[in-house]
Amino acid sequence: MIGLRVLAPVALAISFGIAFGLSTGSFRSSISVASSPLVCRPSAPTLAEAHHYGASILMFGNSQIYDGNWNLGLTLPINCARQGLTARAAINLVPTLPVIDPDAILLGFGAVEVLQAGSAVNPATFEYELTTLVEAMAARWPKARILVATVPPMRRQLLPTTRGSAATTATALSEAARAVAAAQTGTRLIDLSNILPVDADGLMEAMTHDGVHLTPAAYALWSAKIADEVAAALR
Repeated sequence: MIGLRVLAPVALAISFGIAFGLSTGSFRSSISVASSPLVCRPSAPTLAEAHHYGASILMFGNSQIYDGNWNLGLTLPINCARQGLTARAAINLVPTLPVIDPDAILLGFGAVEVLQAGSAVNPATFEYELTTLVEAMAARWPKARILVATVPPMRRQLLPTTRGSAATTATALSEAARAVAAAQTGTRLIDLSNILPVDADGLMEAMTHDGVHLTPAAYALWSAKIADEVAAALR
């Protein structure tokens, strides 16, 4: 069994500036350090029992990662995601992430960018930002397998009419994520368009609450793929 290498507790506060909530309703207001510190889960007491696990994965992204029901078997998920986090903002947070030695890293970004800017979001800009983030994570954890997720499919029927272009834009940012994963050595793609079931209206209704956020059924499918990728990284 591979031992989990945890060198310090993971609850910590950081400077974040302006953040927007990932919501199909309205953007959340700016978040301050005092009112909303970044907290990685599990807490230090749970990490003290890390010998029960065979591997670990650091999870970094927006609320689609933060809210996840992650059941990864013998892999311990260390969830450092936060609501409203974009790839651009995440770059500056890499030095503040916990002092651990994960076997793998999951990056899940793009949905907030879509809901903030809609069709105005530039896929090339997102690709550059995600590339920069991957390079920063790889520089800090050169031995970890980095997993880049595409933007989960959205269900058009459940999106507000003001965000009718979101599903199409999400597809464009997923193409950018595929390009990043293909270009970065040691990086693997988690292609959610091949994992989460879709129909003519996009993501199947059983997979989402509101067209964007995912249900436990969706997380179960995503978790299974992550567990397989971590197992492959340890072979």
